[in-house]
Amino acid sequence: MSFRITISPKDQAAGRFVSKVRRGLQKALAEEAQKRGLTQSDLARAIGVNRSVISRELRGHKDLSLSRVAELAWALGRRPVFELAEAVPAQAATSLEPVEVGVERV
Repeated sequence: MSFRITISPKDQAAGRFVSKVRRGLQKALAEEAQKRGLTQSDLARAIGVNRSVISRELRGHKDLSLSRVAELAWALGRRPVFELAEAVPAQAATSLEPVEVGVERV
């Protein structure tokens, strides 16, 4: 049995952006863990949530809100930066087509 999933350009762009933000947070945590021994538990305590919430958000099992990104950045001693750069024309023209991803079930 096989499945075919179509991913729209909008969903691709959103997924890439969210992944980039999540990777940035993971990288910052790894750097702060190395520098000053900061843990997910420390982050959770600083913003008043359970450690499991932080774990799920950083692994992608729970959505991150912009508020949470700002809170995590603050707890990490970082400043979030956001930019809406203009799309590169070649990418913009080709990214309007949906991409199909096939997953085969064994």
